[in-house]
Formats: sequence, C-alpha cells, structure tokens
Amino acid sequence: MAFALPTLVFLCCPVILYIGRNRYISPPPAGASVIATSLRTFKLAARGRWSFNPVTLIGNFKAPGFWDDVKPSRIPPARRPKWMDFDDAWVEALRRAFGACAIFAWFPLYCAQFQLPCCPRLSFLFAGFPYGQMATNMTSQAATMTRHGLPNDIMSNIDPIVVLLLGPIFDRYLYPALGPRLTTPIKRIAVGFFLSAAAMAWETMVQMAIYETNPCGAHASTCRDENGLNRISPINVWWMAPSYVLVAVSELLASVTALEHAYNSAPPGMRSLVTALYQCSGSVTGLIGACFVCEFAAIILFLLC
Repeated sequence: MAFALPTLVFLCCPVILYIGRNRYISPPPAGASVIATSLRTFKLAARGRWSFNPVTLIGNFKAPGFWDDVKPSRIPPARRPKWMDFDDAWVEALRRAFGACAIFAWFPLYCAQFQLPCCPRLSFLFAGFPYGQMATNMTSQAATMTRHGLPNDIMSNIDPIVVLLLGPIFDRYLYPALGPRLTTPIKRIAVGFFLSAAAMAWETMVQMAIYETNPCGAHASTCRDENGLNRISPINVWWMAPSYVLVAVSELLASVTALEHAYNSAPPGMRSLVTALYQCSGSVTGLIGACFVCEFAAIILFLLC
C-alpha cells in the first residue's frame, strides 16, 4: 500500500491536466535553449575577476561594470565571439535573471535534513531547518512519544493539510490586509525563515522534555524493556503539532514566494532557466546532507570552502 497509494494519486495527474488543458497558459517554445549562451556570457564577464578570496570574488561579481563589459555595443565587431548574436537588451535580461537567483543561495540550508549525533539534546536546534526534518528527526521523535495507536509518520500529514487550508487564505486575505508590510518577496521569505527556526526551537524543547520523562534519558530512541518492547515518554505526540503548523506557514512564505519571485523576476525568455536553478537548491541540500553523513566528504567540503 505504501507504493500503491502514491501511484494511484500520481495517475490522477494526467487526468487533471487533460481536463484543465484549455485553462492553462501554454506559450510556444521560444527557440533554442539560452543555457549555453548564458554560461558563455557569464564566463566572458567573469574573465579576470576570479579570486580565491570569497570577499574579493563577491565584490568583483557585484562590480557595476560586470555585465556592461560584455554588452555587444562595448565590444568591437572584430573581437566579438561568433556565438554573440544578441543585443544589449539581452544582456540586461541576463543580469536580472542572475539577480533573481541570488536569494536561492539560502535555500539549501532551509531544506537541509541532517543529524548531529554529537549533540543529542540539541539535535533539532542544530540539525538544519524543518523542510527536511519532517522525514528524519521529527518522525523519529514521534516514535518515542505516546501516540495512542497512531503511526509515528502520520504527524507529517499536518504540513500539507495546513498548506492547502492556509494557502488561499494567505493569498486572498492576509497579504492584501498587511499591505506593503509583507508584500515584497524578500520580506515574506525572511519571515518564513524565522518561522522555520521557531519550529526547530519548539521541537528542541519537546525533545528535551522527552529526555527528561523517558526512562532511558537521552537514549529514548533505543529504550527497551526486558521483553524487548519500546519504552516511550508519556508526553502526547500532539505536542509536535505546533511545529508542523509553523513549518507549513514557513513553506507558504518562503518556498512558494521564492518560486513566484523566480518566475516574476526573470525575463520572459529565461523564466524556465531561473525556475530550474531554484529547483537545483534541493540537489545542493542533498550534497550538504551527504557530507554530514560522510566525514571524509565533510572534510573535503570544508577545505573547498
């Protein structure tokens, strides 16, 4: 059933797409991919600006003339590469596209899902942000609490339910009511990050309470009686609910807003490229998590940084 139910749900997607085919906005393809030309333009703009010093590197990339130097009007025709068949307006569009991607650098931390065995009492506080914790630490935590017959992984369903309920409310009522105080994407994402930290702080307090009430203390996840049965904390599993609600609201403010920001900030011909770069933050998250699992990889990553 664990595989059959998701399969049935995904099989409904083509039906929904077919029913709503006349309501979707489907612009025709814009021609060849801009990825190769974009990378070549960036490489040309970054020539002579690379540095092993991160501060110097960022300063060079943020210099006022970084993109101006690769505009076709600044390069004599005899020196232009053969692939440079665009105009100055296209370079400006590329500059806006790269600018829209700057906020994505924080999302690998937001989606992180690693554990710190060296700090069991503060595992949630330092184990990354909650977007990935729901499938790791939070599920393990529920298994050490009083569940009254509920599976320990059922609590994660609170997150999508709250997202579905609050999404239309936020869009229709909350954002218009708050006005400019929470309408800019950066403000929404910042508030979402703070709420994710609050969710992890709540989980930390719950975890410390579990350690105080479990017969095995800090070894609550492996606590067994003489018959091999789990010995759990008397704390009710529903004390975890506030953290899932905070995670859901954080997703609405951070993840959804970032995807919207990527689409709206990018030029029309580069929206798919910028959106794809946002989605790539998940792969960076996986790399960070793997490095914390593998000590050798963590050392290599530290040396590279």
